[in-house]
Amino acid sequence: MVMRLAENLDVPLRDRNPLLIAAGYAPTYQATDFGAPEMQPVRDAVERILSAHEPYPAILVDRSWELVGANSAAAVLVEGVAPDLLAPSCNVLRASLHPHGLAPRIINIAQWSAHIIDNLRRQIAVTGDDGLRELERELVGYAADMGVAVPPSGEVPRSIAMPMRLRTDAGDRWVEGTVFEPNSPRLVSVRGVDVEAPLGGTMIIIANTDRPGVIGEVGTILGRHGVNIASFALGRSELGAIGVVNVDEEAGAPRILDGAVEELRKVPAIREAWVIRLASTLG
Repeated sequence: MVMRLAENLDVPLRDRNPLLIAAGYAPTYQATDFGAPEMQPVRDAVERILSAHEPYPAILVDRSWELVGANSAAAVLVEGVAPDLLAPSCNVLRASLHPHGLAPRIINIAQWSAHIIDNLRRQIAVTGDDGLRELERELVGYAADMGVAVPPSGEVPRSIAMPMRLRTDAGDRWVEGTVFEPNSPRLVSVRGVDVEAPLGGTMIIIANTDRPGVIGEVGTILGRHGVNIASFALGRSELGAIGVVNVDEEAGAPRILDGAVEELRKVPAIREAWVIRLASTLG
């Protein structure tokens, strides 16, 4: 009964032992420090998992949201963050909302703040962790200093994917992603326009005026250059359309695709077109 109650309440494993002891049972779960020598096989496995995510950023945090590990691709997420926020015991939530952290570069800071603070509050409700309560008060203070009013707990809509729109030297970037099954990442939104496509391999992203004939022009140009389309996804909004074209690209022949994209940019209805090359997830 105690275990069933703890499971239904999502009580973390480390916090179930006190419940068992209070009910007259022996503790069941063993807690071993991540840095302990006997945890070396686990640390090795985690490193392999983080590395396998490249070229996508991946980080590992503990239950207090302190950084435990990261792959090399995660460096793009911390450009411009103050060094003291990245020092040992780096808390990723603090680094996200701190005025010397990512916050100045996050364009949708109100949405992002509400998302991470609401998730933190849900974690506090389950664990009762005083350290997390202090962190929540700190983050709410940062949000208030930015003029962001965080809704009360439970009033923030939950979603399977939360965008972080970042301001970079190369321009604004707004992308959402999610994973529907192992090793199958999916793109679900670009610049706030819903569009679902495989996230991997070689992709052409097109922003265009929503009018008839654009898809046909894209197919004609790519065909003329000998570029094969693996899949095509289109998203539409009142601001226009976003197309995601997954294409087959022969190794050592990037100039062929780059030439096709240059021609796409000359189409009057196409405002932007660019190429993204990632590790393949297709096939």
